[in-house]
Amino acid sequence: MHSLIKRCSVDMEQIIRIALLIISFDAIPCLAQAVGGGDAALDLVTSLFSNYSTIVRPNKDYSKPMNVDLDMILVGINGLDEVEGKLTTTGYLSVRWIDEYLTWDTAEVMQLYIPQDRIWKPDLTLKNGFTKLTTLGSDFILAQIMNGAVFWQPFEVFESKCTIDIAHFPFDQQTCELVFVVWSYYRYECFKR
Repeated sequence: MHSLIKRCSVDMEQIIRIALLIISFDAIPCLAQAVGGGDAALDLVTSLFSNYSTIVRPNKDYSKPMNVDLDMILVGINGLDEVEGKLTTTGYLSVRWIDEYLTWDTAEVMQLYIPQDRIWKPDLTLKNGFTKLTTLGSDFILAQIMNGAVFWQPFEVFESKCTIDIAHFPFDQQTCELVFVVWSYYRYECFKR
């Protein structure tokens, strides 16, 4: 009986290792989707980023605003503290814009996945945050680039201020807003839709 338990625990350990290997393999995104192979992607990344600056707004005509499309995908409501007036939610933003300095004319590379700190991105923040005012995103988040079209999806736990009205408790309804702003640009420079 003891050897059967030991054998089962070894088998389970191997299954767990295999499952973790599969999960970690699936979690590693490829850096480029190329028809011609990795050399085409490497050449493209080298070419695109040789003179690229993350601090330059990536539209060539500064008389026109940078159009940034923004959607929020709510994953869950973690909590609502009526006394403090704090709403805690989990979700991610789907942010899209055109980066005119990350375009290419080769058909060999369809898309690139680039670490978010290597590209310009709007400094979005939750304006009505409860305790902190920081830019969104993490070091491990990759942005998808398809010939200038950039797709960035920062995942966050948001803590926002929310005025709670319990005058009609227990039949009250609450409306809490999450207000996102582009912090460092004027509206005519970077337009959030």
